[in-house]
Amino acid sequence: MGFLDKAKKLADQAQAKIDETQKQFNQTQGGGPTPSGPPVEYDAHGRPIQSTPPPSAPVSIVPPPMPPVPPVPDAVRMMLPS
Repeated sequence: MGFLDKAKKLADQAQAKIDETQKQFNQTQGGGPTPSGPPVEYDAHGRPIQSTPPPSAPVSIVPPPMPPVPPVPDAVRMMLPS
């Protein structure tokens, strides 16, 4: 048996082993439950689009009020132009 024949035989054995391992992997991966409900749609940036906001998320357009501005100290007021 020549060198190329041995190399081809070893390559065939390696490919058979890879095929068997792939078959076993696919059998373990295929049995999972499938998600129910409508399919998820994505925007142009790959983020999932929700048709309705989550029920626990409050919808508010008005930001919270700003904290009051502290008074300017007299030393700083003297430095400001009038």
